[in-house]
Amino acid sequence: MIVLCGSSGGQTLAVGSETCKWLTGIRRLFQVILATTRLPDAVVRGERNASLKQLRIRLAAVKSIQRITKTMKMVAAAKLKGFQGRMFEARPLGDTIEHMVQEIPAAPEEDVAAKDLTHLIVPITSDRGLCGGINGAVAKAAKALLNDTPGEKTVAIIGNKGEALLKRTHGQHITKIFSDVYVNPTSFALASEIAEELVKTTKYDKVDEASIIFNKFKSAIAYDTMIEEIESAGVDADYDSHLLIE
Repeated sequence: MIVLCGSSGGQTLAVGSETCKWLTGIRRLFQVILATTRLPDAVVRGERNASLKQLRIRLAAVKSIQRITKTMKMVAAAKLKGFQGRMFEARPLGDTIEHMVQEIPAAPEEDVAAKDLTHLIVPITSDRGLCGGINGAVAKAAKALLNDTPGEKTVAIIGNKGEALLKRTHGQHITKIFSDVYVNPTSFALASEIAEELVKTTKYDKVDEASIIFNKFKSAIAYDTMIEEIESAGVDADYDSHLLIE
């Protein structure tokens, strides 16, 4: 027996009665499944089938972020150029002072050992992150120096990031933290203020030697981690007095 069952593309299909019942049952089954099944949230929100309006909004948002990022790069480049200029202008002064300090004769080791003084370590880090590994390199050098230096040790940190990197493992040695030192452009006056505060808070006359850990600028993507050692003013003063008496 031949019966008419449904349509496909506007054309009537001629099939047997059993086949027609089977197709009708399959259609009803799918209707029940679709009516009782919850569609995924992504499909409901239209994420997989975004409209032209949604695409335009997304493209406009991406272009806006690109403009903001480009502006931030330009500002950062201008700041970097300014810091580089001040740094290169200050280097001759720093080299001269370093040469003068090196010309001062060091105190005998037995005099230093007899005083049982403290070793001062000054890591110089940044106040904020997103600086690659520069803060990590300074912290790594400071930890190695703290572990290798015998006797009493004290740490005075310049920059907030140094505290975060050293507080967990060597927090008992930290005595002073200089925060927000980069709010204004660095200058000789700022360095002098930090040095005076460092002498007051760390009892510098009880320190046998100070180690300053910092990164020496080479380029925007390269640097050298340096450790500058400075003899104690108290030890040098005693030794100089002995030299004058002799």
